[in-house]
Amino acid sequence: MMGNLDHLMNFLKKYNIYFEFNSSYPSYYSPRYKQFFEKLKEYKIPVAIGSDSHNLGNLNDIDEPFEMINYYNLITNFELLINELERIRPLKR
Repeated sequence: MMGNLDHLMNFLKKYNIYFEFNSSYPSYYSPRYKQFFEKLKEYKIPVAIGSDSHNLGNLNDIDEPFEMINYYNLITNFELLINELERIRPLKR
């Protein structure tokens, strides 16, 4: 299994693909996938947060994804995505 994850991580890195912690699909970031998230950290794969919202009431449904990013110690990976987005399109402050 570990070898397969290395191939996947190399693919994600090569094509600049990030992983999304989506509040509508929490089963995909359960602790049973800890090895996967350790590989995300090791390979410095960016991570994002999504709510899969189809109405305004669910847009802020991001607490659990944030908690899981902290749980897996992926804050640096989250910051990688934020930094890349700001590089592509700087925010006006």
